[in-house]
Amino acid sequence: MALLAGGGIDCVIFKSSSALKDFGRLVDTDDLGRVLAGVTVVCGDAETARTAEEYSLAEHKMMPATLSGATLAGLVST
Repeated sequence: MALLAGGGIDCVIFKSSSALKDFGRLVDTDDLGRVLAGVTVVCGDAETARTAEEYSLAEHKMMPATLSGATLAGLVST
């Protein structure tokens, strides 16, 4: 959590809706938009994207079907 609070995390990937919900419980908030401000959020599927919206993560991206290092770098830099 110190890395997150200190700006040391650029990107998080939530592969599933349950992973995103678990993270919300871990940080004890429904306002993940505040917690993850400035962090690129990548969702693994449409259900996870809907959950991201419920947790105030309006700025999120969808993970492509094939994820390579170059693809991930492109997601983070845009």
